[in-house]
Amino acid sequence: MREQLGDLARAAIYDDPRLLLDAALRGRGVALVSALLAADAVARRRLHVLDGYGSLAQPPLWIARAERGVRSALVLAVYEHLCAMGDATRVAGVA
Repeated sequence: MREQLGDLARAAIYDDPRLLLDAALRGRGVALVSALLAADAVARRRLHVLDGYGSLAQPPLWIARAERGVRSALVLAVYEHLCAMGDATRVAGVA
């Protein structure tokens, strides 16, 4: 099999944003990651935001919970808060 794939360049695949960020910090290329994930590296000037690249819209997010209810009042409170945020966003025309 190595003989059949020998002409292909060796490349890395990063399927986790943290690995992608780490690769960029080590000079392996450009990373498209969340501002939150990159904030520390940008603040320390280890990474730079490229001109002309603004924020990207997030894909729709889904939230679910167990049909029987939750075991913790805190989990239920977070669930209800996130649902309310989603409803407010939809009403504001953002979604």
